[in-house]
Amino acid sequence: MSYPAPVHQHLSPNDNRLHGTAKAKWRNSGVDFEDDVESSLLLLSHLDVELAAHGAMWFKRNILDLTATSARELLRGRSGNRAQVDDDRLDAYYRFAGLETVQRPEETIASVSNNLHERVYSE
Repeated sequence: MSYPAPVHQHLSPNDNRLHGTAKAKWRNSGVDFEDDVESSLLLLSHLDVELAAHGAMWFKRNILDLTATSARELLRGRSGNRAQVDDDRLDAYYRFAGLETVQRPEETIASVSNNLHERVYSE
């Protein structure tokens, strides 16, 4: 399954921030998105640069020095606002997957659960 582009870096923590930082530089580089080949090569170039600059540090932090606390931070971030960010990520993913949100989490009755963070979705 592929992830929607705007949230891919949040849904795949295994890339150690590589895709998120490289894609941000790529989008801000003034690339001509009409030329698929040129824009793809430029993204690969940014991935190479980011990997060379930060890959060892991210691998050490995210794999070798991983703790239960740091794993939670990798997945949820350090901000105190993570609940809203998590809701936004899940909503974006379910819209991408073709599932329609019937109710927001704060509106959903707690007794109605389908293991999707107390949300109710329909296809």
